[in-house]
Amino acid sequence: MKLPEGVTLLATICNTVGVASAFALWLSDGEQQYVVDLSEHMQDSGGLTGIAFHGERIYVAVQSGQPRILVLDLALRVVEVIQNDHFNDLHSLHIAGDALFIVSTRNGQLLKRDLATGATSVIADFDPAAWVSGVLCRPDDIWLCCHEVWRLDPTAQGGGVFSIRRGRKLLDGLLRPHSLIGYRGGFVVLDSGNARVAYFDHDGIKQSCQLHGFPRGVAVAGEATLLVAGGPHRTISRKNPAGVAGKSFRDVAYERLKLFEVTHGEHIRTFVPELPGFEIYDLIVLPANAAIRPADDRVVRLEHGMFARLYYVTLVDALLRLSGAPDKPQ
Repeated sequence: MKLPEGVTLLATICNTVGVASAFALWLSDGEQQYVVDLSEHMQDSGGLTGIAFHGERIYVAVQSGQPRILVLDLALRVVEVIQNDHFNDLHSLHIAGDALFIVSTRNGQLLKRDLATGATSVIADFDPAAWVSGVLCRPDDIWLCCHEVWRLDPTAQGGGVFSIRRGRKLLDGLLRPHSLIGYRGGFVVLDSGNARVAYFDHDGIKQSCQLHGFPRGVAVAGEATLLVAGGPHRTISRKNPAGVAGKSFRDVAYERLKLFEVTHGEHIRTFVPELPGFEIYDLIVLPANAAIRPADDRVVRLEHGMFARLYYVTLVDALLRLSGAPDKPQ
């Protein structure tokens, strides 16, 4: 995988399982890939969702029944754990000024944490059924990325972007959108259910780039370059708890988690990273002056197939325990 010169890319992995969740923070300098060992802080988790960077601190939201935000320094040590009674199924994190904006999706709240004082307040309540996945702060407004924007604006259809100040939709007609960002004087949102990158402004969508899979997570990696994460559609999910059974090898062989490079609105190339799961939630590119300097015990350097082996060993161990067989052959 080759990234643009000077780019350090971080990704959060969500909806992963077992011991893999301890390694749900991934990074690459374009030459080598690593995962961060967060095993002391992820025992009850299914992975990580939102990620943000501010003042030499990395903020990651833990996907758990006890939601929290881990704060890491540039040595990738956890230096603080943020908890709050209003946290419920945390999704995107967003920095604006000296504040961290936190999307608490399941209870329909947007929170603001003053990073200087630690004070946290609820600044917006919305219908949880709108399923807000992201937030973008503008100089005079706050925008919400919603799966069901029509629940906040009855004139809207499907998913889209909602303006809190104006009290109406700015964009609609999307399918399960994610990853709302500012980009080159306009904006980008991932129309995830339709597998496309949508470039838009106040007048609507101006350009789109068709990808495949379920894109979620986007970061600006150059003057006109985006990196977009895209994974396969889930075999089992909260909306489909029975799962999809009977898939053949031909059905699943090409279902990989990928990173797409999109330049000037066109898909240029595809990377297949080594990751502890099949869903990226978010991506960020660190500023050039933010040098990651982890100790050896904080990261694991990845080689091809490492997580395939981990999943295999974990599955065999689980089957042995279920069968009552001894852990080791006699």
